[in-house]
Amino acid sequence: MNYFKIYADFLKKFLQVKRPLFVVLDAFNGASGIVATEIFSDYPLIQLICLNNLPDGDFPAHGPNPLLAGALKELCQKVVKQKADLGIALDADGDRALFVDNLGRSVPAYVIACLIFQNRRPPFVVDEPLFKILQQLKVIDLKNIILSRVGYAFIRAVMRQSNSSSTAEYSGHYCFEETFQADSALFTLIQVLNNLSAQKQTLAEFYDSLPPFTVDMENFKFKEETDWLAIRKKFVGYFSGKAKEIAERDGLTFDFGESWLNVRLSNNEPLLRFTAGAKTPNIVARLLKECGQIALQIR
Repeated sequence: MNYFKIYADFLKKFLQVKRPLFVVLDAFNGASGIVATEIFSDYPLIQLICLNNLPDGDFPAHGPNPLLAGALKELCQKVVKQKADLGIALDADGDRALFVDNLGRSVPAYVIACLIFQNRRPPFVVDEPLFKILQQLKVIDLKNIILSRVGYAFIRAVMRQSNSSSTAEYSGHYCFEETFQADSALFTLIQVLNNLSAQKQTLAEFYDSLPPFTVDMENFKFKEETDWLAIRKKFVGYFSGKAKEIAERDGLTFDFGESWLNVRLSNNEPLLRFTAGAKTPNIVARLLKECGQIALQIR
């Protein structure tokens, strides 16, 4: 039984592309590239070029994780060289999607969420970083946004409880009711293609139409026996006099008015994850630098 074809045939049913689009897809040596080829091989409105499409458990191209520094370089260059409409990077297990616009720029998850949510049924479930971004951008009615802790188990549970049609995480995970509340990079791509083709804007133009905002994340490795209460004490002590609000929905979130910072433990690694957002990159860089200095006092 050809499971690649079965899955591809399932996904094909949701294609509603309105105009021709040229897509470059980097499969990161995972299996999703085979499914993508099956989906679009006979679909006339999509021209597809695949990179690193041969499944290989050693992941020789650039590892399995598209979030690593430099992992999107090949894709960005190929999109510009081929004058494609967009690029998509699929992590090796096919549950995460990162996008590149027609100018070769990495497109943040909040931009993709805004594009997808345009034609989806609310409410929408998002994680803490995306919630703070949408709160500041004011492009989606927050009454339609439900907050969840980071992580598939938490996101899916909230999705079911709230009867949500769609979810998004800052890390590039998107879940949908059509995929049985599972995250699917290829279904995400189909949603992006459907929505982008229905408007005259390029992906770069849509990106630039949103208010300017900078978000960045850094990880800090520490000893596994480090206590969260000790971490919490250090960060609250440092930022309490500067933050207008401190929330503990998922880790610690410090709201400074024009900027914010989230500090949380990784769910599966001995890491502290720092995510900062602001209107200018300088503020984000400063917040992340301060986090690193505080973390050094704990390690």
